[in-house]
Amino acid sequence: MRIFFILFTLFFSFVALPQAAEAQWRTREIPDVRLNDIAMVTRLNTGEVVIIYNPNQCRMLGALVCGFFRAHEFGHVNLRHVITRRHPVFAEAEADCWAAQYAPRNEVIAAYNYFLRNGQRGDYAHGTGFQRANRIRQCAGFF
Repeated sequence: MRIFFILFTLFFSFVALPQAAEAQWRTREIPDVRLNDIAMVTRLNTGEVVIIYNPNQCRMLGALVCGFFRAHEFGHVNLRHVITRRHPVFAEAEADCWAAQYAPRNEVIAAYNYFLRNGQRGDYAHGTGFQRANRIRQCAGFF
């Protein structure tokens, strides 16, 4: 059983995630100034999974930080959280880690600094700014 787990992990690390990173660009992004968040992933009535983002909030945060948040949402798509319905705390941590690994380096660094500045602010599912910055640092592999 342990060997199966190791082989599955190796397969997922070297095959599935890189393919998922390439597949992310097939997910449509929709700007919506009415969104009360930076970005979110959702399923439309047609069944299509899309990412909705608020361009006004992106302008306030800056393109690099917004890019990380959008990558975080692509993480939810590629990790199939829309389908599997992971526990919110685990899903958000996994999406942060996915974004830290696949987003452009300058977006990851911008998000890391943004979360550090937010310190203790945060929420139940995502954690505090300190927790998210630490998660990004651990997952990115270049800090």
